[in-house]
Amino acid sequence: MDAPRVKDLARSAGFAFAAVGPVGLPSEEGDAFRLWLARGNSGDMLRWIGRAPERRLDARSLLPEAAAVISLAVPVPSDPAPPAPGRAFGRVARHAWGADYHDAVRRRLEDFRRALAAECPGLRARAVVDAEPLLERAFARNGGLGFVGRNMNLIVPDVGSRIILAELVVGLYLEPDPPLKRTCGTCEACRPACPTGSLDDGFLDAGLCVAYHTMENRGPLPLEIRPRMGAWVFGCDDCQDACPQNEQPKGLPTVEPWPEFSPERGVGPWVPLADLLAIRTEEAFKERFKGTALMRARRAGLVRNACVAARNAGAARELRARLEECRDRDDSPIVREHASWALETP
Repeated sequence: MDAPRVKDLARSAGFAFAAVGPVGLPSEEGDAFRLWLARGNSGDMLRWIGRAPERRLDARSLLPEAAAVISLAVPVPSDPAPPAPGRAFGRVARHAWGADYHDAVRRRLEDFRRALAAECPGLRARAVVDAEPLLERAFARNGGLGFVGRNMNLIVPDVGSRIILAELVVGLYLEPDPPLKRTCGTCEACRPACPTGSLDDGFLDAGLCVAYHTMENRGPLPLEIRPRMGAWVFGCDDCQDACPQNEQPKGLPTVEPWPEFSPERGVGPWVPLADLLAIRTEEAFKERFKGTALMRARRAGLVRNACVAARNAGAARELRARLEECRDRDDSPIVREHASWALETP
């Protein structure tokens, strides 16, 4: 089987964009990754990213017989986010508007794997969707799927960075695609758009990134970051919204996102802060957000984020009763502290 046939099968499984790369990353990718870790830019993620970091540079750590990495991209909704229905609403990043992308992508990856196996009996393969120890963006760049912009997102030419990455590591040699020789040129639109200044010198400082804090940080949010987080309660799209690569060029076909990613299949772009502040139990949290990516933030994290968004959006007075309940009754000391901060409305 050759690479063009593999890409045809990927498209049949729903992956509009596919590229083939080798199983190992070039030395400059490894050097950049180690420098990012050494600079302390990984935040609390160092606890798990820092464990055996070299494994992330070679796909054979996931599949010993790996011979190629097939990088795939799936577009998410790219239409402008609608305005907030009111002040007391928290904002959600595009990739989480619909159903949980982990589940949706894994199902399609399994369809793709089965199609490959039907033509290559005995094929060994390993699916990768975000959670596995692999530098997905670096492998996608190395395989020619796109280039990494100043906002540190992978940009697929003529499509942009509003995508979800996935990989299928296969024990099948395929001729690799060459890396793209493209950059952002002189454009720096993303850097001033970042509310916390997390983009600097070709690195993303997770300790300053709103997306990191709203999705990954399990502790208190830094005091200096809170006022800059706006109404974001899960993720952040500010640097991508500012990127001209995400403006659909005229004359090019629009690639529609999967139905699973439509706002009707999940929480959509805005969630009522009053609803988030009222969640007191893990059971209630799971009932409300099961099947969506917001589960990643966990209950205390999402309620914590809602407290901050309430103050930043000027809705703390409107939500005073809910915030006082969080301050006085929530089981999480982190939620209680952030509710107290939100009630100190300047």
